[in-house]
Amino acid sequence: EDLWEKIARGIGQAKLVVCLLSQDYFNSKSCRKEASFAIKRKKPIVPIYFGEPGDCDWLDIHIADRKYIRFKSNKSELDDAKVQEMLRTIEATIKEAQEQSSHPQQIEQHSVPAQPRKEIEKIQSTTVDVKKTPQEWTRNDIQKWFYSCNVPDTLLKLFDFQSFAEMNQYASKLQANPKNEFLKYGQRYAKAHAGDELEEYIFDRFKNALLELPVNRPDTMKLSTPSSKPSSSNSSTCTIS
Repeated sequence: EDLWEKIARGIGQAKLVVCLLSQDYFNSKSCRKEASFAIKRKKPIVPIYFGEPGDCDWLDIHIADRKYIRFKSNKSELDDAKVQEMLRTIEATIKEAQEQSSHPQQIEQHSVPAQPRKEIEKIQSTTVDVKKTPQEWTRNDIQKWFYSCNVPDTLLKLFDFQSFAEMNQYASKLQANPKNEFLKYGQRYAKAHAGDELEEYIFDRFKNALLELPVNRPDTMKLSTPSSKPSSSNSSTCTIS
């Protein structure tokens, strides 16, 4: 029995396939064979990204709708929170696959075609804790900041900011070449959302939220909140006084 036969048997017996994605993975013909075999056998796949490996058309088309985990780098010491998130994702994916295989007809009869939505509902509270400095913001605080600026979750998921420092760092990159960033993330948005186009005015809200980040004065920070009235031309701007 050669190596490929062992790999094929292992994938065939697996409940789930975890793909550790890097640029080396995308360039590997062997990895492509393994992934293609798993896709052909309809195996659930959990993509794990290391850093920013870029786009990979031959694989992205198959995993665009999958829940993925992204580690900031491939260092030996991985973030514990991300590791736990990865384990929960693997368990949930296996459970979902088992339920689908147990009730295939029921799922088919009761499934409702997903309707495209340009914006996801905002979380109930969009007010950042003014007692915190931006440097103390948690991931939840960061989300609230973007929600207060009317930035939809569908766009935020492409970035996954963990800290104020990461936001500041990307803000500098965005300010240097906003058009290039819009084109790059427009392509990623389309792949993640079945070809939906990223509207430029939505990206402008995201850009304004980053370029107008609050300074280290939480007691004087005021966030604009979404209005129930139709948006004006300036409604995408987050104001700070």
